[in-house]
Amino acid sequence: MARSAGGQTRLDFGNQSVISNPASGETIVLNHLKKEAISFPAPKAPPGALPPIPGLSAPSAPGAPAPPTVQNLGKKFIDGHEVEGKLFTLAPPPVPKLPSAPAMPKLPSAPAIPGLAAPQAKPPQAPAPPSAPKPPQTVETWTSTQFHMPVLTTVTGSFGKQVSQCKCAPAGPPPPASMFQVPAGYKLLKK
Repeated sequence: MARSAGGQTRLDFGNQSVISNPASGETIVLNHLKKEAISFPAPKAPPGALPPIPGLSAPSAPGAPAPPTVQNLGKKFIDGHEVEGKLFTLAPPPVPKLPSAPAMPKLPSAPAIPGLAAPQAKPPQAPAPPSAPKPPQTVETWTSTQFHMPVLTTVTGSFGKQVSQCKCAPAGPPPPASMFQVPAGYKLLKK
């Protein structure tokens, strides 16, 4: 991953690269095998929104969980870098209400036979109660105050705990501006 002094970022993985330019609001995906560049506007996140994190999904339906709560954790040092922490807590979705049991259909009446009791109908079985709600998911991020990039991220939920730590390399010369541009010979596609 590379970051320019102007805030542009480039993430290289496999045969693709993603260049983000927050100043122009543009994201470019480079496909190095096809020599294609796909440019599209970067999505705007509302202020205080949780950054996209794999494994967590945004609420999309009515009755979905409330937006995450954000708690400032202050500043500290990780591997000699000053970082600022935030704790995002995502409430579990509400437990759905059980549907009401269907009514028993009326049986046709049969003539009564003396001395024989009428058969009793079985009541309908109630559906099983929903499982206990999942515990809330939390995301703790510690972001470098100098580089504005996450240094330590811990995601905790019913799946367990996932920790991602970025080892900061010593500062060197800034990356060349050409790293954040579409290379010559690439076909530019707009979305």
